[in-house]
Amino acid sequence: MLSSKIRKVIAVYFAIFNYQVLFSAKEVDFTKQVRPILSEYCFHCHGPDKGTREAKLRLDLSAGALKDLGGYSAVVPGKPEESELVFRLHSDDKDELMESKAEPEGRAQSPSSESELKVVVARAWIASEI
Repeated sequence: MLSSKIRKVIAVYFAIFNYQVLFSAKEVDFTKQVRPILSEYCFHCHGPDKGTREAKLRLDLSAGALKDLGGYSAVVPGKPEESELVFRLHSDDKDELMESKAEPEGRAQSPSSESELKVVVARAWIASEI
């Protein structure tokens, strides 16, 4: 019999697979699915407040997300693997990782983390060529 921890890990992997299948067949809704992720992980440093904005990057506006940042962009429509946003949400490098302000110690790094599903949604949105 499988331990409850192993069952959780398996359930998360099935959920991620189902999200990938679902989002590859259906358009991702920016307002309902993507904007809350950007709000949680990005807007505190890259949102509408000019006083707290870092790196001259504004992700609350599509023009800011698509802006050329010197050879790369936060979002490259149709190419999540080239989008800095996906890299920063999913990086193993703590200096590069954009952490959630909702979790005091940043995001959990376990495969059972809800953040994995958020990365899948963001990738699907970018892959849909916005």
